[in-house]
Amino acid sequence: MSRSSLKLNFGLDPNDWRLYQLRESDQRFHSFKLKIFERDHYTCSYCGFKSKEDFCVLNADQNYKNNKGSNLVTACPLCAQCHFLPMIGMGVFKGGTFIYLPEMKQEELNALCHVIFCSIANGTEQSTLAQNIYNNLRLRSQEVEEHFGKGLSDPKMCAKMLVDTPLNNQKAIAEFMFKSLRLLPSCNDFSDQVMNWSKQALEGLTQAS
Repeated sequence: MSRSSLKLNFGLDPNDWRLYQLRESDQRFHSFKLKIFERDHYTCSYCGFKSKEDFCVLNADQNYKNNKGSNLVTACPLCAQCHFLPMIGMGVFKGGTFIYLPEMKQEELNALCHVIFCSIANGTEQSTLAQNIYNNLRLRSQEVEEHFGKGLSDPKMCAKMLVDTPLNNQKAIAEFMFKSLRLLPSCNDFSDQVMNWSKQALEGLTQAS
């Protein structure tokens, strides 16, 4: 399997975030993180987006105690936040909305959102079309509320419900829900990162011309 085609799964364990943060705060990890980025050619292992700005290192098997180099992969923040649903909105994981979109994989949606966000930010000829596509995707959050319950289009609230509710079949319920739910990243909340990526892309075009 190529590094740019890993399957993206949602993570619910708050302890994963704690271990991730501990690693991020360790100065010794920073130089190793750069080696992971270089190995992966600064390309997200899930959606295939390429940038040298605002990227993260995730554990491919979602076991944040398994820090072997072969298990560490490069990820953009749109994909990275999917590993830490209870912590959506913290750090570089700016947030988003659950939408009902069973016909598209999460990594495919994130790849599409990168194109949409950059089109909107750069004011290209396709920016109006991009905004319309994004707005139509956002409308699908209403189906989440109808299918699963009021407020559950909020990924943080949904994660809290799944983690805190004492259910014998919690894992099966989460798998059933996540089979059709996708996390639509927030265009507004990721605006700073999008501007960085857009600027980098324009600089690359200028240098190439």
